[in-house]
Amino acid sequence: MELRAPPITAAPPVKNRLLLSLQLLTLVSLVAFAVLFFTSGAKDVTSDPDRLRDVAAKLKAAGAVDEAANLYERYLATASIDKQTRAAVAYSVGTLYFDQGQYEKAVRWFYEAEALGPGTLTEEVGARIVHCLERLGRVHAARAALASRTELGTDATRPADDPVVAKIGEHLIYASDLQKALDDLPPQLASQFNSAEGRVNFLRKHVADELIARKAQKLEYDKDPEVRRRLEFMFKQLIVNAFVEKEILGKISPDSTDLENFHATHRDRYDPKESARLRILPTDTQKKAAELKKLLGKTPFTKLVQEHSLDTATRNKGGELDGWIERGQNFLGEGDPAIINDAVFAAAKGAVVGPLTAGKHVYLIEVVDKREAKSRPFAEVKKQVEQDYRLMKTQTAYQELINQELSAADVLLFEDKLSALK
Repeated sequence: MELRAPPITAAPPVKNRLLLSLQLLTLVSLVAFAVLFFTSGAKDVTSDPDRLRDVAAKLKAAGAVDEAANLYERYLATASIDKQTRAAVAYSVGTLYFDQGQYEKAVRWFYEAEALGPGTLTEEVGARIVHCLERLGRVHAARAALASRTELGTDATRPADDPVVAKIGEHLIYASDLQKALDDLPPQLASQFNSAEGRVNFLRKHVADELIARKAQKLEYDKDPEVRRRLEFMFKQLIVNAFVEKEILGKISPDSTDLENFHATHRDRYDPKESARLRILPTDTQKKAAELKKLLGKTPFTKLVQEHSLDTATRNKGGELDGWIERGQNFLGEGDPAIINDAVFAAAKGAVVGPLTAGKHVYLIEVVDKREAKSRPFAEVKKQVEQDYRLMKTQTAYQELINQELSAADVLLFEDKLSALK
């Protein structure tokens, strides 16, 4: 194989080298000019606090957080401004760092804003301080900060009929606090505490939960990843619910025409159907059912049920089914509901229907009471109609919001992978 030397690149002509040198000199001159210009500009800005604040605001809008915060700090160091303005700027600096997750820097500026005295931002500053401390893992400091802010002005805002119901150290629990805790419970659970004894039990539970929570925090259960994951999930659900209540449900304002039209379209929801109170006696054969029916003149239906019924769920109740049974219901859970309903609702009050074969059983059915179908006027059901209308509109709007968000965001759903869920 023949080996060849690499090609030799010719040196650029002298004319080209001179041109390149001139271009480099020009570039260096421009850079030097820019440095001098901006250095001079920076001095001018520094000498004018108002320009400092203006540039800081523009940097903030552009997302240049560190630069904006730096200029705001220089503004506070040079400007002659009143305490309220200084507090507002300090709060802005803290917010810049807060939004970037720089909580140590943020809390320093929030404390400065707070130290400048009470103002319109007092509540917001206090909340941000507590948030920063929690994010930094300083739970006890956060609780102390929260407690101090809660106690400030508490007595002044508490009505005279809001007594203290418990005390943990210096922490006071008022009747209104307990009421809010009760209101947060699901209705079925809250109903367990309606009595005087129930309220005492709830107070004991409320205080015990507070003490256990403090103990759990000392043991750092609040830092457990699973606890924080569930807390984040609950927090997300709370703010979603708040959003739906305010932005969707809160903006639904039906007029009388809307409600009347909804009522007319869904009358079956509000007009009670023909219904009956029933007792049942299931047997295994036609012969057995017929023999028992012959005994009814001498033996009460309920006694026959207790002695012969094959249904353990209703036997001790004399065969009685819960509530009113509406026409059309499959209340036996077997057989042809239409045939059973026709026979039952054709009978008079007090009659015993059967033997009726349904599925694997043969029934005797006593019609204890009957109630005819009724047409309820709109005025009588208006409140329920409005609740149903709002619910329907909320569900529709929420579904539209879901579709809108999923289509607007950069989202991919891999539905074929859902089989991996247990």
